Parts: sequence; structure tokens; C-alpha cells
Amino acid sequence: MILITRGATISTDGSLPSQYSLKIGLTHLSDYIQKNRNIYTPKVSVNNSKMDYSNYIMLCYYRNALNYVFFNESVVVCSMFSFGIDEIWDKGVEYEALFERASFLAQLIKREEVLKQTINTKSLDYFDELIGFM
Repeated sequence: MILITRGATISTDGSLPSQYSLKIGLTHLSDYIQKNRNIYTPKVSVNNSKMDYSNYIMLCYYRNALNYVFFNESVVVCSMFSFGIDEIWDKGVEYEALFERASFLAQLIKREEVLKQTINTKSLDYFDELIGFM
């Protein structure tokens, strides 16, 4: 399974939360969500005639428990797209330039996830391994 090869911890219970866990979670998020006909959506408010979507940002933190599994790969992909979509599809990118941009981006968002290994300017070996794995 691809998640196990990436080092993700997999639960043996099917990973589905219990009814009790869901109830606690929905209670915890009650300031950020609204229920309409048994469908939960983020609350959107109006401040000074402008729509406020800040609850979407807060809910993103709770949405996906697999962020850490694909974090470094997403840094590489975002770094690739910083060259421009046409550039990467037509000509590709230089490896050193990609490493430089990925290291820069990883440094900017280093506190978003706690990982054993991250991309940085001192870890070219890890970057090589990551690219080979991808």
C-alpha cells in the first residue's frame, strides 16, 4: 500500500471514527460550521458588506489527517509550478533550481507539519531520495 511505503501510520480498525468521536468533533467545530437539512457547511459571515470566509481556513486544519504523508511531495510540486506551467511541461526544470526553490518554500512553511525529514539546503541527499521515490 502506498501510504505504508511513505511511512504513514495506518490504523487496523478501519479508521472510521465512532459516533461518539463524531459528536464531540462536531461540537468542537460548532463555531465554524452550520447544519442545514443534515448537511454541514462552513459558516460564512458578512462584515462591512464583505463576505468573511475565515472559517474555511480554520476547517482546512481539521480536514485531512494525511497532510504529513504528502507534505514534502507537495512542496516539490508547488516549487515546480513556480516556474510556470508552460515552462515545466515544454522544457522541464533544472534540478538545482528546483532544489533551491523547494528548500526556500519548505523553510517558509516549516512549522506547518512536524516531520522526521524535511527539504532544506543541507539535505540534498534527502531531496535526491524524495525525487527518486516520486
